[in-house]
Amino acid sequence: MLPIHTLFSLLAGSAVAAVLPGGLKDGVYRTYLDSQGNEVHEKLSDPINQSPEPVVSINFTPASPLLSKRDPVIYCGCGYGMDHSYCDAAVADLKTQVGSGVHIAPATSYYSIRGSVVAFACEYTGVGTMFISGSDITYMAADITSACGLYIAGSYKYGGTNAAFGYMRYTSGLNFCANALSSSAHSC
Repeated sequence: MLPIHTLFSLLAGSAVAAVLPGGLKDGVYRTYLDSQGNEVHEKLSDPINQSPEPVVSINFTPASPLLSKRDPVIYCGCGYGMDHSYCDAAVADLKTQVGSGVHIAPATSYYSIRGSVVAFACEYTGVGTMFISGSDITYMAADITSACGLYIAGSYKYGGTNAAFGYMRYTSGLNFCANALSSSAHSC
C-alpha cells in the first residue's frame, strides 16, 4: 500500500496544468506531461489560412431556471470580451485539427492560439479519455454563446466527465484548464 503523501503526489502529478508560456506563435498545440512529470507544449499545426465561418444573427433566450442544474454546465467569463476575428479563427483552427474526432488522453489538452485568444479542449483531471470532434465544438460553442453572449469568454463542461471545451483571452501564465471551470456565472 502506498503512503498517503505518495498517493497525493501521484494524483497531483497526473492532472494537466496547461500553463501557457508567453510568446506562443499562432497555431494549434497539445500539452501533456512527459515521463518526468514536466509539462510539454507541442505545436501540431500552423494557423489555417482561411476565413472562419461568418457569425449569423442569434436570438438569445434565457434558459429556464429549471434547466440550470442539468448537464452540461456552462461557465461564463462575463465582462471578458474577446477580439471577434481572433476568437473565430482560434475556434476554427481547433475544429480543423480535431476534424471528425480525436481521443484526448488523460492529463492532455489541445489548444489553439490566435492573437489574444485561446480555444481549448481539456481532459483536466488525468483520469479519463475525452473524445471531441469539430461538430462537437460547433455545438458547444453555440451553447457557450447562447449562455454567455457573443465573443464573451466561456467554457462548456461535458456532463458527468472531467472534460471541457472553451475559449478565453490568452495571456502568459494562463492555466486555461484550471480557469475553465472557475467562474460562478453560468450566464451573462
